[in-house]
Order: sequence, then C-alpha cells, then structure tokens
Amino acid sequence: MRPVSITPAVQRVGRTVSASKLWAGASALALALMLGGCATSPSSNSSSAALSQAMQAGQPSWVRLHPQRAGYVYGVASAEIYGSSANALERARQQAQVDLLARIQVSVAGETQTTTRAEMRQGQLHDLHEILLQQASSRVEEVTLPGIQVTETWIDEAGRSAWALAELNRQAAETQLLAQLQQVDQRLLQRALPTSGDQLSRVRAVLPNLADLQQRRQLFNQLEFLAATGRIDAQRQQQVEAREAEIRGIIAALSFRLEAKSPDAQRMQPHIAARLTELGFQLRQNQADLTLRLNIHLQDVQRQGLHHRVAQADGQVVDAQGATLYAVSETGRAASTDAAVATSNAIQMMANSLAEALAQGLYQQR
Repeated sequence: MRPVSITPAVQRVGRTVSASKLWAGASALALALMLGGCATSPSSNSSSAALSQAMQAGQPSWVRLHPQRAGYVYGVASAEIYGSSANALERARQQAQVDLLARIQVSVAGETQTTTRAEMRQGQLHDLHEILLQQASSRVEEVTLPGIQVTETWIDEAGRSAWALAELNRQAAETQLLAQLQQVDQRLLQRALPTSGDQLSRVRAVLPNLADLQQRRQLFNQLEFLAATGRIDAQRQQQVEAREAEIRGIIAALSFRLEAKSPDAQRMQPHIAARLTELGFQLRQNQADLTLRLNIHLQDVQRQGLHHRVAQADGQVVDAQGATLYAVSETGRAASTDAAVATSNAIQMMANSLAEALAQGLYQQR
C-alpha cells in the first residue's frame, strides 16, 4: 500500500510523535528571532508569526483536513487525555474508524445504486426458514468490513488530546468481500439438494446450507454498505436466489401436529396453533411429519389490580414413527388489568418461545 502523502513528522504505523519534542525547537527558534530582533529591529508581528508557525510545525495536515486520495476513505478523530496517553490514543483510534464508516454512509447515500436483494422475503415475514437461519447465525463468524487500519496517530500535549487517522482502501475491501461471496455461492450451488426420502430427512439434509446462507447475507450487507452490490455477478446471483427458494420450499413443507395432553393444553391449543401458523409453521390435524405433545398449565395470579397469566408448557417432539426426537419446555408470562388480554399475551409469548424451541431442536438434530 502506497504511503499517504502527509506531514513527515507524523508517525507511520507503530510510531507516535509527541508534540513536546517540538517545543524545544520552537523555543530555540523564538530565542533566535528575539536576538535577531535586537540587531535588525524587525516588527514584533513578524516574530509572533514565525513563532506560531514553528509551534504548529508538528501538527499533521490531516488534523485540519481529511486526506484526499482516489479509491480511499479516511476517518479522523481526537480524544482528550485525562490520564494515560495510551488510553486516549485507543479511544481516538476507535472513533476514527467510526468516522470513516460514517463518511462511507454519507457517500453511499449520495449515490444512485440499483441492487437485487439477496435476502428473499417470500411468503411469511417470519417463517421456519428465517427462524432456522437465526439458529445458524450463532455458528457463523461475523463478517466485518476488511481493510480498515489506523495509519497515523499524533499526541498534542499542549492541547491534551490524542489524534488518529483511519484509512480504508475501498476498492481492495470490495474485491475481498466479492471473493468471499463467490466462495460461499460456489458451496451453495455445488451442494446437491435431496430429491427423495421423507420430509424430515430432506429438511435435515438442507440444514447445512443455512450457515452459508447466513454468511452470504452478512457479506451482501457489507457490499451493500459500500454500494458495491452492482459488482456481484448477476447470473450467479439469480442462481443462488433460486437455490434459496428451493431450500425454503423444502423447509416450508415440513408439517407439525399439536397433541394436547392436559385440560389447559386443550383449551389453549387453538390459540397456540393459530399463532404458530402465523409464524409460518405448517400445522395438520393428521399425518404430520412431527408431533408436538404438549402438557400446558395456566395459572392466574392477581396482584394490585393486575391479572398475571403464567403459562408453562412441557412437551415432546416425536417423528411419524413415534420416536422422540427432543423435548421442549417453555414459559409465557403476561400481566394486564384485563384477564383476557393477559391470557392472550401469555399465549402469544408461549407460541413465540415454542416456535424458537422447535426450530432450535430441529437444527440441533441435523
């Protein structure tokens, strides 16, 4: 990477110049000017101007003005020195990177960019596919914008502040993200999807794709942040979107059946079934791929004029052959002055928790 053309007195990576070392030179110059004044009698204004110039000689140009360089983005920040200069420098480094990202956002907002969203939102806004992707996200390393580095720092001891300059080669960052995206896309397109077997086995077979889909979303978001999604190969983009649609279809075809095992469960079953359906779960009365056998206990506690509804559920998820795959245990709690509202809210919270528990257990069973 070519060095940035800025004041030579400023540090390159790994070295910081202290302004205190410059005061000695400034003082010497001031003394020379004063002595010279006795001999030649220059104006006092000229001496003051020369002294001021000497005192500011060590200040990097980027402190006053962000550097300009084609293909690069810069961020500048300062932090007051309260105790340790090292701590102030660290804060300045972090804030300089924040400033750099903010400048990218401003530049992107001013650009016209037509993109094709990688995140497909067909059907339900929240469905089993999306819930499973959330489970996969915990197993995917977070994608961060590559290439940001702090190239210069400066300590202004007179002003008791630390300064930092952050730099990003935007073109290089885009190229690296595009290369990573291509690798993920190749894995998704080369991995064969199941065409036979029961529905549960087909769902299990496509679950390894979810980590790649989640990583792809992160990479796409970074490229979108840089306004670089237009550089994604359009044909490959369409192929990946078609592949995700296939995966979504396989997952959406998985059916569930609720089986109430207690009086409270029988009373709450229609409400929970409605909520799970809203979340994208396919529920059936008979011949489902999975059965959720629920024992639900609903308790009403009144305190200070409020109805507290506590719904506790324990259940087992079994396959079509009756084999237990995993167990779930969830609790929903809500309070309201209206008993019906409290019950409805508790059921909704229960259903949300059950949906996540079902997906989590399903993902772990792959």
